[in-house]
Amino acid sequence: MKHQSITTIILVATVLSFGQTIHLPDYFPLRDGGKWIYRDEFGNRDTATMRLNVPFAGDTAIEYSFSSTEKQYFKADANGLRMLGQTVPLGTFQLVTPIGLAALDASDGDRIDSYSWNVMHVPSGVVLPWGSVDVRLFMINAAIAILDSTYDSVLVITAQFSMGLCHYYLAKNVGIVKAVAHGSPSFLNRELVGTVPASAPVVRRSWGTGGILRKVAVRDGRQREIASLSIPTRNDDLVARVFSADGRMIARSRFRASDAAVLNIAAKCGAGRYVLTVDNGAARVSRVFVLSR
Repeated sequence: MKHQSITTIILVATVLSFGQTIHLPDYFPLRDGGKWIYRDEFGNRDTATMRLNVPFAGDTAIEYSFSSTEKQYFKADANGLRMLGQTVPLGTFQLVTPIGLAALDASDGDRIDSYSWNVMHVPSGVVLPWGSVDVRLFMINAAIAILDSTYDSVLVITAQFSMGLCHYYLAKNVGIVKAVAHGSPSFLNRELVGTVPASAPVVRRSWGTGGILRKVAVRDGRQREIASLSIPTRNDDLVARVFSADGRMIARSRFRASDAAVLNIAAKCGAGRYVLTVDNGAARVSRVFVLSR
C-alpha cells in the first residue's frame, strides 16, 4: 500500500476511533526468542530477534536486535512502553530520559512529550543534548495491506525528533508490521514478511510490574470522573491543565506528592472536546476527552 493512502486512512480512522481504549500488550507482544522478518526499501530481508531481560545501562530491557550494530532497547511494564536506547553503527547510546511511547492502557490521540532529551554514549559516558521528542498515537480500524498481508487493527506510534521522524505500525497480536524512518542511520522503510514463533510461551506478566504511577482525574460539577491520565512519578510535583478545543485553558492545578490529584472543571463547561495535560518536570502527557451533557 502506498504511503499516501495509509496517511489518508490515519486521518479518517482517527476521527472514527476517537477515544478508543488500547491495551498495549495486545499490540507489542513479548516473545523471548521470537523473530520478525522484514523487507526493506531495496527488497533485502532483515530479521529482528526479541530477547527479554537483557542487561542494559543498569536495567533489564527488551532487546529488539537486527545485527550486532543495530539493536533497540525497550522497557514494558505498568508504566507502558518506553525506549531506553539503541545500538547503531556509531555505537551504543542510552537515553538519559527514556522516551515514553505509549501508556499500558492508552487512548487514541494520546500524546507524550519528552523535553531536555539527552543521549549518553556507552561506555564513554559522554552526554549529548538532542532536544525533545513528541510521540503521538493513532488507531486505525480499517483494513491496511502491507505486502501480502492485511491487518484490521493497527496502532500507529509517531515519534518526532529534532533530527528526524519515525512511524511504527503495530498490528494486534503481531507486533511491529511496518516502520518508516526519516533521518535514521539504519533504515528508511521496513515491512513485515512473516514471523517465527518463540520457543517459550508469550510473556505477559512483565507488563504488570514497574515504577509508581500517579493518576490525575478530571471531575465535573457533579463530582463525576469524566477523564483520567496516569504518569510515572518520582514524588514529583505535577501540573495538570484542561484546555478547550479552541486552546483556551479551562482549569489548572499544581499537585504536590501528598495531594489528591483531582482537577475540577467548572460546571458551566459545555459539551465538547477537551484536552487534559499533565506535566511532571521531564515529560508531558496529553489525552483528549469528550464532555457530554
